[in-house]
Amino acid sequence: MCQKRPFIKSLLNTTKLEPQIDGVEVDAQEQLEHQQTNENQRKNPAESEQPKKFEKEDGCCFRNWSRISRQHSAQRPWMKSRKEAEGQNLKDGKIQKRAERCPRLLRRFGGGRHRLIMFSDEAWYDIEQAQNTQNDRNWSEQPLPLNDRIIPRQQHPKQVMVWAGVGHGVKTPLFFVPAGVSINGEVYREFLRTEVFPWARRHYGNRHWVFMQDPAPAHKAIETQDLIRANVPEFIEVDISPHRNNGEWPATSPGLNPLDYSIWNELKRRACVKKHQTVEALKRNLVKAWDEIPQDMIDRAVDDFPKRLRKCIQADGGYFENK
Repeated sequence: MCQKRPFIKSLLNTTKLEPQIDGVEVDAQEQLEHQQTNENQRKNPAESEQPKKFEKEDGCCFRNWSRISRQHSAQRPWMKSRKEAEGQNLKDGKIQKRAERCPRLLRRFGGGRHRLIMFSDEAWYDIEQAQNTQNDRNWSEQPLPLNDRIIPRQQHPKQVMVWAGVGHGVKTPLFFVPAGVSINGEVYREFLRTEVFPWARRHYGNRHWVFMQDPAPAHKAIETQDLIRANVPEFIEVDISPHRNNGEWPATSPGLNPLDYSIWNELKRRACVKKHQTVEALKRNLVKAWDEIPQDMIDRAVDDFPKRLRKCIQADGGYFENK
């Protein structure tokens, strides 16, 4: 008989009641303890190892593990298998700051005032074909050779950085950062002076609007925030440093920016369906795809901002993006 992990043992080494499927017996108290079991599984990342590694290290054949798991699922329908998900590193007091700042942002931009915000962000795109590992599938009557199912990728493909701003009824042009240029405070401020502020004055005129940026190093410099304060009607401040942390936007919170949680992925889906031979070809496709993204899609993403603030509040500043 295979050597079982602590979790598997917890399914079998229980107080014996009446036999169940294939002799697996169930403890009536286990239903009351399933939350603790879930938590213990979460604390032990080894429980989610791949089947081959699982079998190699523990000597438990994957077929037996699968059988036990199926029986356990049938007898305990409250237990479900869930995928692991990536998330931002919310350490060093970042959860607390999110818990404190999201309610303030919700009060400040409640009643539809979130539609005054122009959200901004940068993103990288490379010349390789984008791949959706969840949805991309090959349909065939016979198994396809592995070579026909592989999307080859270069180790260090050429790439380009873009900047954009979006809001309700707002979509800036797609700006490209010149190759080889490092985005420091001076470069970013010059970009704001020569590109962003002139465009905003033409677009908004005398209307009130709010500028949002994340706390990237070039963004949070004192000179940068002073420049923004002097050129826009209102903006959401960010922390200058760990010791000057009276900002308003919570750090490591891409799940609150429509560009991060919606628009950048849509741009990649439209522009990167195939590999580009050159960076210039990639740029042309990015501009074309950007222009084709409908404004109503952007508006819906922007209107999700208050909902996401509420979700972050409900999570006490913790993870909410993958629920």
